[in-house]
Amino acid sequence: MPDAIPPNFPTEPLQSETDALVTRARTYAVGAHQRIDQRRKYSGQPYETHLVSVVRILSELTDDPFVLAAAWLHDVVEDTPATIEDIEREFGSQVAGLVDELTDVSRPGDGNRARRKQLDLLHLASASPAAQTIKLADLIDNCDDIFNADPRFGHVFFTEAEALLATLAKGETRLRKRLSRLLERWRSRLEKEQVPTNQPPRPGAGLHQRQILAHVLARFTASDLATPRTECAGKHSAQRQHLSPEASLIDVVQVLTRHRHCLVQDKDGHHSQIDREDFDHPVARMWLFGILTSIELDMRSHIRSTILESIWRSALGSERLGKARDLQTERSRRGERCDLLDCLQLVDYLTILLAQPAFIETSGFRSKKSLKRVFSDLEELRNHLAHGQPLGTTLWPSIARLARNLAEQAQETYSQKITPGPLAYPGNGLSPIELRSVPTAAPP
Repeated sequence: MPDAIPPNFPTEPLQSETDALVTRARTYAVGAHQRIDQRRKYSGQPYETHLVSVVRILSELTDDPFVLAAAWLHDVVEDTPATIEDIEREFGSQVAGLVDELTDVSRPGDGNRARRKQLDLLHLASASPAAQTIKLADLIDNCDDIFNADPRFGHVFFTEAEALLATLAKGETRLRKRLSRLLERWRSRLEKEQVPTNQPPRPGAGLHQRQILAHVLARFTASDLATPRTECAGKHSAQRQHLSPEASLIDVVQVLTRHRHCLVQDKDGHHSQIDREDFDHPVARMWLFGILTSIELDMRSHIRSTILESIWRSALGSERLGKARDLQTERSRRGERCDLLDCLQLVDYLTILLAQPAFIETSGFRSKKSLKRVFSDLEELRNHLAHGQPLGTTLWPSIARLARNLAEQAQETYSQKITPGPLAYPGNGLSPIELRSVPTAAPP
């Protein structure tokens, strides 16, 4: 086994980084993850600690600069604003091809978690031996982190990791054996501990709030943003840039997180295009505003039904309560029926919830810090929308994170109906597009 991951990113490059390509990839990847303050899911360490570990595992086996460069970059397309086209421009088609092979192809609209994982498995099965070897190193580093910190999710991850091990048959034999031994060790521990895998109850919205969110997600589609333009797909994954006009804007966001352009093709073969800048369009702003409004209603509903007024009042300062009272007075003067809670702002709901330890424990967030990070995203999006400021070019990581974190909640929308169940608050601040949910024993 390799040495333990150091607590901080090393100041000296690894021996294998004498190659200029690898050094540039390291600098690019670390900078991309740092700019969004991405951290390891459970330890909270800077995300580059994971990249260091993956590269070290691979450095024991190869000094191939393309493999090591791709190892540094293997998560940038899924987790940062960088696209496959950006990687190809900076590092060439060979590195971009490896990163593309390592990037999941499933979209929220493809179905539930099990279905999406199956699509990603099929994609990896056709990947090159080099890409499969990088994926093995990635899995090895993730195993102990997940099993030690989250045994409940560990049960689900174990099943998925076993399926990946069987799929990565072209990967380096020594890494396959190492992963197999690691999983066998964790199999016996998981069976012995018998960790309950049922999902704990989350604070959630009533059916009315879920219906609002489902309506917002279903109402807006790719056709609302697409405009006729010249098709300009890159060399890699051109087909995966295509969506139908009926595709959800969540799917559009995911394509644009990985590629410069989202290409929309109707049944007659006519092409149109969506870029990140199109999310400054009034339709996209309406979509985002509707999502944020549904989240705000959810927060208000949770506070009203679970927190005594005397408690939530004490969480707010006199200045915030004064502003709410002024608004209540004005609304009452206009004949509107409202109580003080109705007159709070988004920042007030966030403040109240952050002051409730029980909410943090049951909401699926790793810590109060990660919860604050997500709430900061929501507030920033809301402020940009309210003041007409640009979105697509300045807040793309926040948009991508919000869309990805809503994907699980949208599953029943894609399945043609809404079923009862709590609406999870979006995100946990762990990565720009990572969805953190506490899975059940069998993935949904």
